[in-house]
Amino acid sequence: GSSGPDKPIPTEIGIAIRSGGGQPTLAKLDTVTIPPARNERDTYTNLYRYLIPADKYSIAMHVRPLEGNSFGNWKTEKLIRKPTGDFSVSDLQFLLPSSIKTTLEIDGVKVVPSPFSAYPNNRPLYAYIHIYNLVKDAEGKTSYSVRYFLTPAAGEGISESTLSVEIS
Repeated sequence: GSSGPDKPIPTEIGIAIRSGGGQPTLAKLDTVTIPPARNERDTYTNLYRYLIPADKYSIAMHVRPLEGNSFGNWKTEKLIRKPTGDFSVSDLQFLLPSSIKTTLEIDGVKVVPSPFSAYPNNRPLYAYIHIYNLVKDAEGKTSYSVRYFLTPAAGEGISESTLSVEIS
């Protein structure tokens, strides 16, 4: 059967990761079934997670529906730093709420990484970071404050908020 506007689309997704020295670190080929779009702005998001040692990497990905002649690809360079023994923070990642099967659950909220550079203002947007090497107090707890600034797209004015979190 052929895929149409109201049918799922069997799709090949390939990912390749090479270290800075050109050595293959990972090569994976998946076939996924993408649900039919509900409207012209609908998207499909999937999550791939890999643990890789600190190094500079070339990461490439391709997407190809199994029926038809479409093909899309993406490539980037990424430096993965080795964590030090000092306090450090990971890259900031934006997440959107989701109910799809491959979602990540954080504190009871199901989310997926957002691949977009613009975000709808009618849906929650979550910011996710890892904080490393926190120092515990006498009760075995750690605490820290996160301070963030929000700047409107037009560049006019700045809003400031502070969030305090305690982790046990």
